[in-house]
Amino acid sequence: MEPMLAEGLHKKPLKDIVAKVVQLKFNCVRLTWATYMFTRFSENIVSQTFDILNLAQAKQGIAQNNPALLNMTHVQAFEAVVDELGRQGLMVVLDSHVSSPKWCCSDGDGNGFFGDADFDLSEWQLGLFIVAMHFRSKSQVVGISIRNEMRGRCQTEAKLRKIGTRLNYAIDLSFLKNQGLGTNLDDKLVFESHWYSWSVQAGTCFDNTKVVYDHYLFLQDEVDEQFPLFLSEFGYDQRVIASSDSFINCFLSAAYKYEFSWSLWALQGSYYRRDSQIRL
Repeated sequence: MEPMLAEGLHKKPLKDIVAKVVQLKFNCVRLTWATYMFTRFSENIVSQTFDILNLAQAKQGIAQNNPALLNMTHVQAFEAVVDELGRQGLMVVLDSHVSSPKWCCSDGDGNGFFGDADFDLSEWQLGLFIVAMHFRSKSQVVGISIRNEMRGRCQTEAKLRKIGTRLNYAIDLSFLKNQGLGTNLDDKLVFESHWYSWSVQAGTCFDNTKVVYDHYLFLQDEVDEQFPLFLSEFGYDQRVIASSDSFINCFLSAAYKYEFSWSLWALQGSYYRRDSQIRL
């Protein structure tokens, strides 16, 4: 997130990357953005940011594969990606991932919940408004995720003050059983959650699925009022391959039974910069 540019553009031309996504039979891309990219850094130039972050090798790769992007602002480059996705027939979900452009997520990263150092309510709302207005005419943009993985100390305190509900890294929507939102946004409301192998460790697949059902899959199973559910992230620790088959088989079984939409986090194979480390 620090470079505020879609990953991989130093490796391949943008149109080739999008063509690969199409070839892999995906129909939609969840494209992340930082609030500050639109509210504070909208006029910053891509090449200048890469210089500041000491990303000389990545900048050279972009110059070879996507030279026009280097002289664009971050917002223009972001829009160029959205436009290419649309040209090749892909839908786009614009994901409000963080406020300050940095790797996500931890309890203390300042991006977790209202009141955190980098989570000002008014600026978050302004960012959503700017993005919604900027992309409203693009038919490929089918939705906006209003915030990724609410979490942290302020989230817990809000629960204790009875002014909010703990969402715990997007894995718990159980409060909706007793406390509805009071609106479905003219049938445009979709709930979003995540399922990782380490987020639910109840034992068997049956037990894990029951926990996940109680947290959010019940939204797909309501008789009177069923809500669309989008699992925008799922997976397991790829450094521990032994756990992969059991998790994936369990996930696919639940996906078949409850028919929720899902996306893969993440498709790229490397990062320009992650947690202040270059070329991960």
